[in-house]
Amino acid sequence: MKNTNSCKMDRKHLLYISATTAIGFIIILNIGVAGLQHQAPDDKLNFTMIGTGGRGEINLNKIIGQNRVAFCEVDRDYAESVL
Repeated sequence: MKNTNSCKMDRKHLLYISATTAIGFIIILNIGVAGLQHQAPDDKLNFTMIGTGGRGEINLNKIIGQNRVAFCEVDRDYAESVL
């Protein structure tokens, strides 16, 4: 007896379903991670700064969350207040 309700799927249809499912998962994961305000380590700016006192300290406070690599300051009091 032949089953007339059997589902016949060819390769193209299987690849289409697989690709759309994978793309859906990628989009959902990206939206979820973006909603958490997650920042990948390679998206951070590595910076150095010369002259950290005065206006330099104000600029430094505007880039919080980035990678501070090196500082150069002649006045030790200014340098210690920034670190």
